[in-house]
Amino acid sequence: MCIGEMLHVSYDRGSDVLYVRTGQAVPSVTRAQPDGVLFRFAIDGGEASGVTVLEVSSLWGSRFDKLAEIVSEFLATPSEEAFVKIKDEIGRGTVSLA
Repeated sequence: MCIGEMLHVSYDRGSDVLYVRTGQAVPSVTRAQPDGVLFRFAIDGGEASGVTVLEVSSLWGSRFDKLAEIVSEFLATPSEEAFVKIKDEIGRGTVSLA
C-alpha cells in the first residue's frame, strides 16, 4: 500500500461477504486462501489490490483480530486500522461479534 492510501472496507450482510481494498477498485484476479479468504491481485502489475472474505460472520465471527492480521499483512496496512474498520463495518451490518 502506498503512503496515504486509505483502507476501504464494506460488508454485504445479505451475502455475508466482506470486501477490503486500498485505493481505487481495479480489475483483479483472486487466489483462494483457507477459511473463505480470497486475495485479490491487480491484473495490471500484479500488486495486492484487496481481500474478499466469504461467510465472514460464521467463519471469522470470534476471530476478527486474526482476520485483521491476515488482511493487514497482505495489504501492508496497520493491523489496528484493519481490525477497527472490519469490526465497525460488520457491526453496522448487525452481525454478532461474539
